[in-house]
Amino acid sequence: MQQIYYAFQLDDESINWLTGIKYLKHCGMSVENIKTYVDLCLEGDSTIQKRYEIILEQKAAALAQLEEAKLRAEYMEDKANHYLDIINHMIPDDTNPGKWNKTDIL
Repeated sequence: MQQIYYAFQLDDESINWLTGIKYLKHCGMSVENIKTYVDLCLEGDSTIQKRYEIILEQKAAALAQLEEAKLRAEYMEDKANHYLDIINHMIPDDTNPGKWNKTDIL
């Protein structure tokens, strides 16, 4: 099968659009919301308030994800400390589900 390659150059404005879209995607914005945001940008200054609201919504989502990530990291820190206690023979190994009794989990 023959492959066809196309070469093209992007102007500065196209690179700016792609960079902006990449940053929004890296911030967790959905493709649908990015499209809405870009469409609003193309409409002009009359959409600044709506674009601001989209950014605030994304900021709130990012902060919620950050809190969830903090909780996961805290859980993993506690789990690692628990393992250290087991390794240092301070507590018995209670991490292996294969060794649990029914009464241990009820």
